[in-house]
Amino acid sequence: MKKIILIILVVLIITGGIIVVLFYQANQPTIIDQSVQTSEENQLSDQLDNSITDNTEQTNDQNDIKTDIISKPVDEKQILKQQARVFAQRYGTYSSDGQFLNLYELRSLMTASFWQTKEAYIQSFDGSQKNNNFYSLSSVALSVKLINFTEQQAQYLVNCQQQSIKENRQQILYRALQISFIKQNNQWLVNGADWIQ
Repeated sequence: MKKIILIILVVLIITGGIIVVLFYQANQPTIIDQSVQTSEENQLSDQLDNSITDNTEQTNDQNDIKTDIISKPVDEKQILKQQARVFAQRYGTYSSDGQFLNLYELRSLMTASFWQTKEAYIQSFDGSQKNNNFYSLSSVALSVKLINFTEQQAQYLVNCQQQSIKENRQQILYRALQISFIKQNNQWLVNGADWIQ
């Protein structure tokens, strides 16, 4: 029994010693090796400088790309093709509830003379021609074909699918809209639009 007590005492003394040593080390101030710290700071500084240099080079590359995009010539034919598509879809979409909203929305894309013809048409449409039945026509451009293009004039043919709703009956139509553009004050404007059956 004395041996067991002696072993317990030795284990307690060793454990106590270890605890004292650990406690003592925890309360000691940490001494940093200046050479290690300076080396780590230099590495971080170098990494930061490299990162800034990489970002500057990347920004310069992006600026070069932007300059390339800006300096490329504008393909007026493609721009007009898209404008013809949008114009035809809006021009060919009408609702009896909208009171020619489609034409008013396109006014800024038309020449003054073409707008005057559309405005005269709107004004000629008086209340006596209106009935209480709902009517709508929606158009989707299926294809756009360039007919003629010069520096001052262009013509496109836009093939459309139109869905009409009248007195709760739906009908699908296929028509083409021939659109004439002219260039005024360096801006392409619609100078005529005619439906072809």
